[in-house]
Amino acid sequence: MDAAPSILRHYNYRMVNHTRPSLKFPTDVELFDNFIERLAAIVPLAACFPYPPSYVHFNSRLGDRKVFRPTPADIVALKIETLEVHCVVITGRGVVCIDGEYVEYWQIQETRGKRFAENGFTRFERGKGLIRQVYEFVRQ
Repeated sequence: MDAAPSILRHYNYRMVNHTRPSLKFPTDVELFDNFIERLAAIVPLAACFPYPPSYVHFNSRLGDRKVFRPTPADIVALKIETLEVHCVVITGRGVVCIDGEYVEYWQIQETRGKRFAENGFTRFERGKGLIRQVYEFVRQ
């Protein structure tokens, strides 16, 4: 997000930061995901999340059902470690059936470039509380 100020000035946008609540209640993750979904329907959004350890190795082709799903070790690391923050652009949402289980996901454009996943796009499981911040781009 370091380059954002000059880009925003060039395109005449301002950036509004929305930070996820502290997850005091089990429904907080769902409420924040629903908030992101409503925003993504009307404005461009960037999202930031702590970089889970297993996401480093997630670079396979999407195929029909490929979705990044945090491992139990990732969930523990997110709770007890300070992880590097990673930012992406949310480009959509969807659901796939994986081994008989429906998995909701965010379609995202990676900042790691076209060589990552499917030409720079991938899917990231929703409902796990991974996304901590979203940045709404509003035309001035």
